[in-house]
Amino acid sequence: MSLLTVNGIAKSYGLQQVLQSVSFIVGPGEKVALVGRNGCGKTTLLRLIAGVEAPDTGAISLLPGTHVGHLAQDVDLSGGETLLSAVANAVPRLVAMEQRLRELEAQLEAGAPGAESAYAAYAELQQEFAQAGGPAYPGRVKATLAGLGFRESDFSLPVAALSGGQRTRAGLCMLLLQEPDLLLLDEPTNHLDLPAIEWLEEYLGRTRSALLIVSHDRYFLDQVVSRVVELDGGKLFSYPGNYTAYARLREARLQQQQVEWERNQEQAAKLEDYIRRYRVSRATQAKSREKALARIQLDKPRTREAELRLHLTAGLRSGTEVLRIERLAKAYADKQLFQSLDLVVQRGERVGVVGPNGSGKTTLLKILVGQAQADSGYFAFGHNVEPGYFAQDLSGAQPENTLLDEILDAGAATYEEARSLLARFLFFGDDVFKRVGDLSGGETNRLALARIFLSHANLLLLDEPTNHLDIAARDRLEETLLAFSGTIIFASHDRYLLDRVATRIVEVAGGEAKVYNDTYAEYRRRKERERLLAAQAAARAERAAAAAARPAPRPMARGARPQDLRRAVKAVEERIAAAEARASELEAILADPSSYTDADRVKEATAEYEALSASLPELIAEWERLAEQVEAISAG
Repeated sequence: MSLLTVNGIAKSYGLQQVLQSVSFIVGPGEKVALVGRNGCGKTTLLRLIAGVEAPDTGAISLLPGTHVGHLAQDVDLSGGETLLSAVANAVPRLVAMEQRLRELEAQLEAGAPGAESAYAAYAELQQEFAQAGGPAYPGRVKATLAGLGFRESDFSLPVAALSGGQRTRAGLCMLLLQEPDLLLLDEPTNHLDLPAIEWLEEYLGRTRSALLIVSHDRYFLDQVVSRVVELDGGKLFSYPGNYTAYARLREARLQQQQVEWERNQEQAAKLEDYIRRYRVSRATQAKSREKALARIQLDKPRTREAELRLHLTAGLRSGTEVLRIERLAKAYADKQLFQSLDLVVQRGERVGVVGPNGSGKTTLLKILVGQAQADSGYFAFGHNVEPGYFAQDLSGAQPENTLLDEILDAGAATYEEARSLLARFLFFGDDVFKRVGDLSGGETNRLALARIFLSHANLLLLDEPTNHLDIAARDRLEETLLAFSGTIIFASHDRYLLDRVATRIVEVAGGEAKVYNDTYAEYRRRKERERLLAAQAAARAERAAAAAARPAPRPMARGARPQDLRRAVKAVEERIAAAEARASELEAILADPSSYTDADRVKEATAEYEALSASLPELIAEWERLAEQVEAISAG
């Protein structure tokens, strides 16, 4: 049974055919990614499914009663004066029920006529409100806001004062609270930092809603989806598995298509040669060959469309020590970004800088390129180091310049060289005459990369280099960075990029900057071990506090025999010993770095450990109660 059925839809805008004969289904609870190049029609397809637009031909059908939630790239947030009240209005039925309950309470307190019927209505509505999850709803609203990166101090922000990114996050909060049958999410990780993305991954992993997600975040897709559908040339191809499986299967499909095309070309050449040579002398056989030739598919298969053609070359070879930082610190007003940062970067290293939004990652890079001043500390570049800076805001570019002007100003020697370089970054034809100020996010990033290319820097300082790039461009950029012979320091929320490229990690968070001599995967495992150990310590402290606050033992049951109580004590002791032994085994597993190569094993061990941690206090309480009864009998 399909929740969503898309059958043969097509959509054009003027002469541009965006979608043609697109068909697919989504089952209840299925989690599907929709991928493809920027501008291929992904957002259009979501808008068609959501009913915002209508297809030119074809049909879209949903199971009767299906509730669809659509997160657009531009969110219209209304319905409340503050962030908290606007998001709480996501489920108006609960809001209306709670308001009616307050009205009935006031009526009952006032002792107005008709109290009996008001009380009956109140009791019925209160039960309905409880069954709908009403009492827990305010807590869910705040927990969802916090999960997506809002601080409690943000809850009272006026809706009109919210930034575009905050409005998008608020819109996502509202959708998650509505718990629709089908969630259509267009770039849901935009404007989220890593903790919020990880919270969203966990939420989407356990939701019962079906998902259709457009995202360039490959790591996110790996964690969430079980099928990938790709829009390519207006048509749709479906692949089982997550993003990594899709990438492997797609490459195999493209290679197979190429092999078949080359085989057909060879066969067609032989048939054409036969027809040409024997058209007259062997007319019947030649006619047969012509029919065979007509059946052969000679159109070149769609493989990779135009893609970034990058090859970054470091200029001068730098000294072995590229950068030395000692006790660097920076604060704004009363917010400490980082302090006492010590870091030595060697030639060829690739250092990933991670941390929440606003933690100071961009500020650190700006200090290194002289666009901001540290409060204290020291840094120095090594011998022959030539830094090149990639900024999120394309700093230094002139909005009125054309792309061609910008590249000529950045160092291109000739008009032809500038046009050739821009073509390598997918700016063709009249694209080169676009104004810098009119560029989209993806175009802005590509222009910034072109400027870096001209710098011949041997130290790249990159601030969120994959923002606004589609998946194909991200893959190509990663390959380029891996092949770069110089040194790289880059700030990013792109975990796929961090996982492939970074050889060391600097974490900027909570007013501190910590250096980890780990790859990103090793860093994540280390952080997970730290989290589990902290949780274990907190659980032990909670058990100790509960034991200290435990009330006096209950009186001994009448007629209880001493031998029965002693047997019961021994049985509980054995259960406690077995639970503690198993807990120790699980602690050893969770503290072992090698365990984290098997994600399923870690999840199972964590779940079992948490269950044991919850049951042990109850067993200990039972043992103490029985032991006190035995002691009382012995004393009597």
